[in-house]
Amino acid sequence: MPHDRLGIFKAPNSEGKFIVEVMSEGVSTGEPLHTSRELAADEARNLLRHYNLSDNEIDIRLAGAAPRATAAFAGKLS
Repeated sequence: MPHDRLGIFKAPNSEGKFIVEVMSEGVSTGEPLHTSRELAADEARNLLRHYNLSDNEIDIRLAGAAPRATAAFAGKLS
């Protein structure tokens, strides 16, 4: 899966929690294929490893995660 199809965001009102969105590779519907619940950093790392991101890339993405309110992918939580 291309890395640009993964959105990683800081969960609102939660210190150290993240939300991961997976966008579909096909026709863009504007809705994510999957949106995680709020995940602790270690849970988010484990999920992102399934998409073949290196540990270094995961750390960079978690450190640079934008708050959910400014997320590029504004799909509903599932």
